[in-house]
Amino acid sequence: MTGVWREAGDSCPCCERPFQGIMHYPRVRILTADRLPLPEVLDEYSDEALARRAVPGRTDPLNRTEELARAVARWDVSAWLESVEATAGQDLRPAELLADWPEGRFEWTRALAGTPFSVGFIEGEPSGKDRRCTFDVLLPGPSLGSAGGPTLVHVGSLARLTYRGLVAVENV
Repeated sequence: MTGVWREAGDSCPCCERPFQGIMHYPRVRILTADRLPLPEVLDEYSDEALARRAVPGRTDPLNRTEELARAVARWDVSAWLESVEATAGQDLRPAELLADWPEGRFEWTRALAGTPFSVGFIEGEPSGKDRRCTFDVLLPGPSLGSAGGPTLVHVGSLARLTYRGLVAVENV
């Protein structure tokens, strides 16, 4: 859609529903985009981690930090993180920030092929007009069955964005 865009308030001007996160805006202005240091990843819930903890005397979680480091070093992941960093100062549709990888467990996540990891937006606390979100590394968590279904466990952040939501003023 081409048009003139203005900064959005806290809710949609048409339906008045509150904007709850970056994916709820039609467009966003990226103010800052920063790649973060690789987090330490401790897995407590995967089948492999649970089997490891079932061994008598073994209670430590499975450390997957090296596995994440190998995944992030891959050309597709590295190129995606560089493209996220390059969005500072741009106006774009939020979906343009998502990697072009298969969808993860939820529509707001993307799976890192060949690994147990996914990445997805996690919304942070707003600061005035500026909103914040991170791209977090996610691992499958316990399934809550009929009480809530599958879950994801946040194990760290790869990038942080500061943005402002935009809405259309008029079409041209």
